Amino acid sequence: CNLEEARAQRERGLQGQAPGDLHLALGYIALEQGDAQLAEQHLRAALHRWPNDGTAQEFMERVP
Repeated sequence: CNLEEARAQRERGLQGQAPGDLHLALGYIALEQGDAQLAEQHLRAALHRWPNDGTAQEFMERVP
């Protein structure tokens, strides 16, 4: 899977208020691409929607 293509598709889904799963996916993709600032932005948005989500918390801990 091409991460750039996946990222572009998910970003298109961000029109309006995005659900937490889109932010979680974009946060993960940004983390894998080494974009810590974007990863943190999306993961914070996911945690805002799902404060107790273990996956989002785990990814956030991986942000440098």
